[in-house]
Amino acid sequence: MKPIRLTMCAFGPYQSKTSIDFERVTDGGTGLFLITGDTGAGKTTIFDAISFALYGEASGGSERRSNKSFRSDYADPAAETYVELTFRHLNREYTIRRSPEYDRPKKRGSGTTKHVAEVTLTGPGISVPITRMDQALDKVQELVGLTRDQFAQTMMIAQNDFLKILNAPSDERRNLFQKMFRTVFYADIQKELQTRAQDAENTRDQLKRQRNGHIKDLIFETEEDRQAYGQAVSEGRADDADLMLKGWIDADENKKNQITARRGDNEKQQEDLAHRISQAEDSNKDLADLKDAQKELTEKEAQKPLQEARKQKIDLAEKAGPVIEAISRRDKEEERLQKAKDDERRYSEQLPRDQAAVDTARAELTKALKEAEKIPQNTAAIARGQKALEVVRKLETAQEKQERAERKAQAAYDDSYKKNEQARRDHDAYFGSLAAQLALELKEGDPCPVCGSVRHPHPARLQANAVSRRQMEESQEAAKQADDDFARANADAKSAKAEVQTLVEQLPERVRKNHSTADQIQYALDKIEKENTALADAQKAAQDRYNEADRALKGTQTAKEYAQQTVAQKKADCQKEKQAVILALEQAGFADEGAAKAAFQDDNSLRTLRASVRQYDIDMAALTERIGSLTRRTQGKTYQDTDAMSAERERLKTEHEGLMEEESQAEYRFKTNRNLKDQLKQDTDRLKQASKQAAVLKDLYQVAAGQVPGQSRITLETYVQQRYFSSVILAANRRLNVLRRGEFQLHIKKEAGS
Repeated sequence: MKPIRLTMCAFGPYQSKTSIDFERVTDGGTGLFLITGDTGAGKTTIFDAISFALYGEASGGSERRSNKSFRSDYADPAAETYVELTFRHLNREYTIRRSPEYDRPKKRGSGTTKHVAEVTLTGPGISVPITRMDQALDKVQELVGLTRDQFAQTMMIAQNDFLKILNAPSDERRNLFQKMFRTVFYADIQKELQTRAQDAENTRDQLKRQRNGHIKDLIFETEEDRQAYGQAVSEGRADDADLMLKGWIDADENKKNQITARRGDNEKQQEDLAHRISQAEDSNKDLADLKDAQKELTEKEAQKPLQEARKQKIDLAEKAGPVIEAISRRDKEEERLQKAKDDERRYSEQLPRDQAAVDTARAELTKALKEAEKIPQNTAAIARGQKALEVVRKLETAQEKQERAERKAQAAYDDSYKKNEQARRDHDAYFGSLAAQLALELKEGDPCPVCGSVRHPHPARLQANAVSRRQMEESQEAAKQADDDFARANADAKSAKAEVQTLVEQLPERVRKNHSTADQIQYALDKIEKENTALADAQKAAQDRYNEADRALKGTQTAKEYAQQTVAQKKADCQKEKQAVILALEQAGFADEGAAKAAFQDDNSLRTLRASVRQYDIDMAALTERIGSLTRRTQGKTYQDTDAMSAERERLKTEHEGLMEEESQAEYRFKTNRNLKDQLKQDTDRLKQASKQAAVLKDLYQVAAGQVPGQSRITLETYVQQRYFSSVILAANRRLNVLRRGEFQLHIKKEAGS
């Protein structure tokens, strides 16, 4: 940070506005200039002003000088106390203006008022001027990179404060230098190296746990093999461990192949033995089947007379079929004839009942039509009633309106009467107190407007009920307004009454005489409506009953005629079917209907007989063919015992299951160890690389943290700060040499263990 321009007004010993252009006084190029003056001239105030502008405190801190003492004792009372500093930071110019809290004369009236402390900071990157104290302080510390105490120790060393920075403890000086030289980057490098070293160690440990997990998953044939492999791994002999594992994997593969070959031989033996057993069982079965077939053939031949009887029964049943059909047709025609005769008799009996029903329905219809003649009269009465109902409803509404208008008119009359009485009383009171009101305006020496006297020893006095002219006029105006309101309300009441009278005159005489209400009229109309509905429903029901009775009579007459025609037709049909039965008996050779019915079989029975005969013939042919085939296949063969062969087959199955188990175990161990071998190789290579990286990062962190055994215990950040501090001391000595011509020189004292 470099100060460019400083302006002070009513600040310390500076009575009026004073500005210092630092760029002008450093035009010499050395960068050095001297501020001289008598004690109290304001040399230190310049440093206080810079520190106050930036941080709101004096250069020596608030304990040396309070902010409330900044107000100049010599300043004009109206002058404002403030400091304005323009400074350059990283080639950007910023301006901050700050005024302290102080007492100043009031702009109006006498006495003083408190001027509140203010601040304004502007510059690049600050879109809106900063005016809050805390925000301005934060922004200054962000730009300068130093707190007020650090700024006072480095950028602006107050009187007697130079030794504070030189003699400050190492930790305090380190924190100060970190902000001055911005070395936090190197501290971050140290932290990052520590984090990466720890991460590398964690990765290495994780890979070691992963490798140990894979070793644990290995399958060893013996415990000795497990111990030998574990010892090689723990001793770091990765190649020996890999060779051991490879040898075991190759051995497992050879063992698996041998077991597979033995299993193949076993399966071939089982296949050959199964073929032999199958052949023996087939031969034994053919011999047993031949014996069973011969026995079945003997039984079938014993059933031959029964099958011949069934064939004769089928022949007679087939001849009886047409006869039974002719008898069935004849019987059906006789049933139809009897039904037609029954229908003719029933319809003949029904006709008188249907005719009586028609006569009764006609009489009821005539009566209903007579009663329905009242409907037009009722309809006309309903129309008149509807008109009267409309007028009554309007009348009831108008009567309610009249009542409201009369109540309103009465209230307006009461209000008018009350306000007129009040206006009268105010009128009397006003004129009664007029003398007292004139007396109020009299002054001693002025003539009385009534008697002309300039002396007024006993002027009239206002009474407690005195009223002014304004009050009297307001009362009169209120009374007039109330009279107008009453006149309007009274006119409305008369209009409502006239409307009621007009509606009363429109009412029919009967309604007016009976004082019928709208509800009573509506009830009478509803009653007439219900009567009309009942009459119309009765007429319709009577008409429907007559129509139904007439349709029934005509239907019965038609049905009787049809039944008579049917009887004649069915008599002819019955005679024809009787002749057909006689002809069918002669053609089939049956003596009578009883013989034909005895020989007849229904369709299901006939199908069963035919199926039984047909199946017998099929079975006999099949048995004959089967016996011939079995005889040829068993020629020269005898029964064989298969128990011994079955026992050998079970032994081979048991042996096969054992081989399958051994093969599965060997294959599982081979595949598991082969897959883990590749994984363990990757684990070993990755662990070796991770261990190497962890060692490198650990060494780098120890160097940055000053933890290298046998070396100076100095961190990377401290080393950089020392280099910067050495450069500062060297530059200070160059300036000190110019100022004191080599009389003094600064040296860096190295503390023990630092």
